[in-house]
Amino acid sequence: MDEPIEADPATEVCPNFMQPVFQTARTSMIENQNLPDIQTHEDAAQELANAWSEDNAERCEAYAAQQDALERERLDLELQARDAQRQESQQPPRNHTPPPQPPCQPEPEDQPAPTQRKRVAPPTVRRDRMISSTLPSRPSQFAINKVQNYEYVDLWYFTPDGYAEAARQAKATDNEGFTLAGGESGEHLGLKAMTTASNAILDEVLPWNVFTDTRQEYLDFLASVEWPERLYADMATFFAHIETHRIRKTDAGKRALLEYQAQARRDWHDSIKRNGETFDLAAINEELLKIIADEQQARDVRAQAREIQAQAREVELILWDKTTPARCRRDGEGHIINPQGQILCFNFQRKAGCPSRSHDDRHECTRCGKCDHGAARCPLVEKP
Repeated sequence: MDEPIEADPATEVCPNFMQPVFQTARTSMIENQNLPDIQTHEDAAQELANAWSEDNAERCEAYAAQQDALERERLDLELQARDAQRQESQQPPRNHTPPPQPPCQPEPEDQPAPTQRKRVAPPTVRRDRMISSTLPSRPSQFAINKVQNYEYVDLWYFTPDGYAEAARQAKATDNEGFTLAGGESGEHLGLKAMTTASNAILDEVLPWNVFTDTRQEYLDFLASVEWPERLYADMATFFAHIETHRIRKTDAGKRALLEYQAQARRDWHDSIKRNGETFDLAAINEELLKIIADEQQARDVRAQAREIQAQAREVELILWDKTTPARCRRDGEGHIINPQGQILCFNFQRKAGCPSRSHDDRHECTRCGKCDHGAARCPLVEKP
């Protein structure tokens, strides 16, 4: 669940991304080959401002939805309290004696006796066979039902972690005896095995190497439950096209392909469920793939902008308390300079500190000048 938004984002002001503190970020964006439209620092600053505005608009919508949800929750609690009070007032007094009930009538003798459950026939034992040397891995009952019903299921359920979770669920179900009887033959299904795993990984964020290792496990299971040959061939061809697509050579391309395959498979299965027919999954929609890649790039830019904003707020908290002059200053390139003119380590000033010991001479607090702590942990820093 997303963390609640404490303050109204509409009150926030977009930073000036041309300030020196953002120079490193602007340079990184200019040098990024995945951002060909960003050639100058002005382009980078404008892109960061656009990303900030988009992110701020999304957070404003989320904040409004959050406030609406809180108001609905408050009204629901009020209604529940009123209902409870009304029910309590309508209950009869404790010394109230209920009216006598008429005597039970005997059941007619010709009422049919309850049906007897059919007994399962004993199995045949083949003395010429023994257990296989390689035991097959078994996914959870949840994943099995999804596959047999032609419904979407994440590939994680066919990974070693997914198999281990299925075994753990099956063992927990057996130990607790929490089963549901059903069917004429009295078969039992563990309820826990019929639900999603809490630690399952969505296809969109599955690591690429796990995807390439797991898709054959998934295809093998489709064959074991005798999927129709045509559907199996389409699924196998689809995975082959994803795994060999030209954009797979970059990390961004792999992420786009993973999200595309998840969306395409999900819609393919949903179409079967809705209409009893579906589209050609094996044909890659290049336009949709490009849209997904562009959206991921936009999210990356917004994430980078949020990180830069967080760093800027931390630097402002560290260096300026708004009431007294700062001990250190910044040069034209955004470096922190002490009174002796030496460049200080920026990371050392943050709460996390700097793990490097290759430049201890640059580890000096910008507030008091001591070397055993940075500005974020200095007792002189202004508390928010």
